[in-house]
Amino acid sequence: MGYQVRLSARAEHDVEEVFAWFKSNKAIRAGRVWYGQLLAQIDTLEHHPDRCPVYEISDQKEPIIRELLVGGKAYKYRIFFTIKKMQVEILHIRHTARQEVQGDELKP
Repeated sequence: MGYQVRLSARAEHDVEEVFAWFKSNKAIRAGRVWYGQLLAQIDTLEHHPDRCPVYEISDQKEPIIRELLVGGKAYKYRIFFTIKKMQVEILHIRHTARQEVQGDELKP
């Protein structure tokens, strides 16, 4: 049995914002490809999510925040998540070109 993976309300909102961006830029096909890649990467977190590196500015002891990259070139995003027992909670999804995450953005 693997880990249960769930998206926080914030992460769900992030996905909606990304789709809105693709739609506004008339890149719906690219958005679908990105979404497929996102789901595929999220599915990998069901097994061995601890393989992903700890987010470099995560100075907290608990919960430890990890990150997983998805996409490529112009559409590369970071998936920030925590692991608690047998549950992975995705906290935030953010384009790699955006500025670094601020404190409250990664709160579970």
